[in-house]
Amino acid sequence: MADNDNTVLDLRPEADTIKGHLLRLGLRWEYTDRDETETWADSDKMLRAVFATKSPDSVAFTDLKANTVRTIPAADLATITEIRTSTSDPIGA
Repeated sequence: MADNDNTVLDLRPEADTIKGHLLRLGLRWEYTDRDETETWADSDKMLRAVFATKSPDSVAFTDLKANTVRTIPAADLATITEIRTSTSDPIGA
């Protein structure tokens, strides 16, 4: 079958969305809970990201090893090129 726009099913989210940015930063979807909060994670970095799907104004990133949290406005996700955690880049290393 020829590979053209009529035969390709592209399930990727748009690049300039919260999901698109989380994928670009190496996270993957984990689950959506009852109040429609999505949780994404990068288990190698011990990193979790959480955002409300109904009003996605910000994303809370948690370093699970150090239990530190930073909440970033969704509009700023495009400017983030890397996320460092105490697992991915230990202090003093």
